[in-house]
Amino acid sequence: MILKLDLKQNIQLALSDSIHKTILVCSHERSGTHFLMNSIAKNSNYSVEPYLNYDSKPFGGIINFFDRTEVKSNLMKLISFSINNKKYNLASIIKSHHPPHHFEELFGNEQLIFLYIYRSPLDTLVSFWKFIERWDHHEGPKGLSCLDFINAKPEGQMMRYQYKTYDTIFDRWANHVLAWYKISLIYKNVIIINYDDLINSYEKIITDLLKNIGIPVKFVYPPDRDKYFKGANIKISNQEISKINEYIIKNLFRYPELLKIYPKFSIAL
Repeated sequence: MILKLDLKQNIQLALSDSIHKTILVCSHERSGTHFLMNSIAKNSNYSVEPYLNYDSKPFGGIINFFDRTEVKSNLMKLISFSINNKKYNLASIIKSHHPPHHFEELFGNEQLIFLYIYRSPLDTLVSFWKFIERWDHHEGPKGLSCLDFINAKPEGQMMRYQYKTYDTIFDRWANHVLAWYKISLIYKNVIIINYDDLINSYEKIITDLLKNIGIPVKFVYPPDRDKYFKGANIKISNQEISKINEYIIKNLFRYPELLKIYPKFSIAL
């Protein structure tokens, strides 16, 4: 007996005839991804309801993420549609945690704009640790202290975003940010955004960003703060935060190019 199962997932997209560029918001996990996405959607015709999660769900059985030509081919099919002889473009913001290698054939394409948001390593990695702990499935190493987690080898489902293996989760984070930073120096359609700058200068950052995309705005509004994914509710002592920060500062000097975008190290107390 042969039983045929149809396991394909429905994919919902928001379309608009006033959208001219497809936006991909990229980041390392826990870097302010949804805050940036929600901010853009709040102040434009772009949408996060729904957004397009460029991940194993729903695309794992459709696209080989490590085939750059296939990634390009499939993404280009998503950015515009003709319905009843009228052209519509993709209004759903695309979200991805992949490194830039996956999108190499799309850099320089004027139809797309990549926004890479990065956050202080301390805040990112502490938040990432809490995020991993919240899941029942094996997203990454669990049951460790935060410092041991940062110094652990990547494992589990988090490895779907990696182009290669790394000795520690810190190295995984550092290489992710550094790779996107280097790409942003080459291509005009790749813009990097500091999460702290977005928080502290929200109106200016969002206004400038939307103008760069071709959307003039007079006023900008903050998004709802409850529309993001939370990590496990784990308390961490100031003493452990201090040890983590010392570890980060020591290891960040192994990546001198990153010091150009991290001139200061924030301490999340």
